[in-house]
This record gives sequence, structure tokens and C-alpha cells, in this order.
Amino acid sequence: MYTKHFTGLIFLLAIVALALPVVAQSEFRQTYTSDDGQFTFTYASDLTITVQPREGSLNIGEFYIDADEPLRVEVSPPTTITELQLNGFGNTPRQIINNRMALWRQVAPLMTNSVVEVPSDAFAAPLRPIEEYLINGRQAAYSEQLYMIDGVHAVGVIMIAVDLGNNHIVTITASPSLHDGAAILEAHRDSIIEIARTLDYTPNHRASRRSAMPLTSYYENSIGHLFTGDLGFTYPKDWYILPISGNVFVTNTDRLVSSQIESGMVQVNIIPPDFNMTAFFDHESIAECNIAPEQAADITPERVIEVQMLNEARLASYEEQNATYSDVESLKIDGRDMAYMYLFTPERDALVVAVDMGGGHVVSMMVFAYVGEMVLYADTIFALASTLDYAPRDCQ
Repeated sequence: MYTKHFTGLIFLLAIVALALPVVAQSEFRQTYTSDDGQFTFTYASDLTITVQPREGSLNIGEFYIDADEPLRVEVSPPTTITELQLNGFGNTPRQIINNRMALWRQVAPLMTNSVVEVPSDAFAAPLRPIEEYLINGRQAAYSEQLYMIDGVHAVGVIMIAVDLGNNHIVTITASPSLHDGAAILEAHRDSIIEIARTLDYTPNHRASRRSAMPLTSYYENSIGHLFTGDLGFTYPKDWYILPISGNVFVTNTDRLVSSQIESGMVQVNIIPPDFNMTAFFDHESIAECNIAPEQAADITPERVIEVQMLNEARLASYEEQNATYSDVESLKIDGRDMAYMYLFTPERDALVVAVDMGGGHVVSMMVFAYVGEMVLYADTIFALASTLDYAPRDCQ
């Protein structure tokens, strides 16, 4: 599992990544904010912090002697669980720390020996157990390793992985100078853990849609199975539309319905309200409009995604597909109440969006893109969703 990364790690371990934070200083603490404003954390002002570039996300620590820089702390950018899993590190904080530590154990003797002479039995002791805990209700894992080389020198590392939701994990790696490494870790342990408690990642769908494609074309037609309604929305002018079986397919390629998602493709299946109602009511009640207003009020975007996408059968299929998924999140765009979740499989990314059209009518969208490419289309999908207009037929 680990050997395929070893060649690149010698280079990665030597990377000194450039962090370009927006820093707000106080007497004892500083705040890092990413350029897009979505990722923040605070840290003690006496720590040297590096936010790794994404291509350095496999870094597992540094091995150096520098009394003027006793501790180097590297924080990864929020990284998708899918990316970590494809790189062989697992899909939970515990698995990620376990695999990184095993890799660190392989590399540490070689890298340490290039700095100071290491006795043959220096790394004889087994790795220490991994601790698991919750940070703000999110899963986290912690491990600390320390090996004495002689009376002065010690090699050690602290690793923390925190699940920040939205299918993203952040890792913290703290490497002390080999000179007096044991005392350095002891002195700074609490400060390192405190960083993990302040991590915050908020995808910016609520704030703006500045990366959305222009929506210059308009579509309107009937939609539905058990009963129909008129659906309208705007979409990018170069995309294609295909109404089929009461649904509407939208895509950026002339391959309107394809089971294989290739790089550069996005597919959107717009699902009518009557289909979403079938998760709550029988077909006859829906077709005959025999649903009381107070019953319809229970059908919300959040409930539609939870019932349709997070039921027992779906969860079992995700496990079989080695898929990961985010929590269901709520938002409002242009006055429309929406909910969404992400789903990541080894073959594709998926985004589910549900929009409240009023009166228990929820239009949903199942969106597929190539692995790692949903970020290119998400803002456009949310922009399109905000233009949805639905008028159900009158019940007779």
C-alpha cells in the first residue's frame, strides 16, 4: 500500500511550501485565512506554520536540526476523502493517520540518518496507538511518535486528521528539530492540538456564484409522471437539453445520456416533484392530489435528500462501491430554500441538490462529473437551481 509513494516522498519531504495567509494578529494568536475565504484556523504566534500546496498533500513531516526553528507545523488544505483514498491513505481520520504513520516509520530511519548518526536499534519500539475523538462533533484522530537517538537527539512527529465535513479532511503534521525533540513536543503539544480545534472549512456556495457560467438560454416544458407541472429554468447557452420520461436531462456534451463520465463532462438529471413525493406517499394519493397541506409541509429539500439518498439500501450500496458522502447542508440562494450533498465514488463525483418550490413540491437535481471535477461545475449548478420555476397543474 505504501511503496508506490516512496520515490516521490523524498522530494516531498524536502518541499518548503509557501503559505500566503491573510493574517489577523493578536498578542498571542494569529489567524490563517485561505485566499478564497473558505478555510481558516488560528494558532499560537510562536509556532512556525506552513500551509501545504495541494501537490504537497502527501508530505509526512520533516527531519532537520535547527535550534532557531524548534518546531515546524504543516497544515494541509482541505483535501477530498476521495483523493486521499485514491492515494492509498484510507477514508477516515483513523485510517489516514494509521497509514501516514506507517509510512513515516519507513522513511524516518533513512531521513534521520542523513542528518545525524542513528543507532541500529533506535526505531525498535512499536508505533504508539492512535487516539480518536470528536472536534465540534466531527471525527478526528491523533498520534504522536518519539524515538530517542541519544541523550540529546530525538526524532518525533505529531499527526492529526480532522473530518471537516463536505467530504474534506485536513491533516496537521508537527515535526520538532532533532535537537532536543522530546522536550520540544512536550512544550508545544497543547498548542498543536488547539489548531485542530479551530479548523473551519465552509464551501462558499452561500456567499457568491462568481465562477458560475453565464445562464443565457431558457427552457420551459411539462415535467412529471403521476401528475405534471410546468418547469422553467435558465442554463448555459452551449449546453444540451433532453426531456425524457417526465424528467429533464441537461449536459454540456451532445452525448445526452451516457453511463460513462469522462473528463470535461457534466450531466444533470432534473427530477420532478411527484417522484420525490413517492418517498412519502402512495402513488394513488399523489395522482389524485389527496395530500393534505399539513402533510405536504413535511416534504422539505433536506428530507427529500435524506429519504432518497441516505436510506438503508443506499448506504449499503455506497459501502459496496467504496463511496464517501458529505452531510446534507441547507442554504438559500435568491430567496430559494435548498439542500445539497456530495457523493464521491472511484469513478465519478456526484452532487444532489433539492429546491423547495412550495406546497410540498420539491424539484431535485442529480449531477455527475468526472472524479475531482465537480468543483468546476458546482457554482453553475447552484446558479441554475436558483432559476427553477415550477407551476403544478390544478387538482380537479
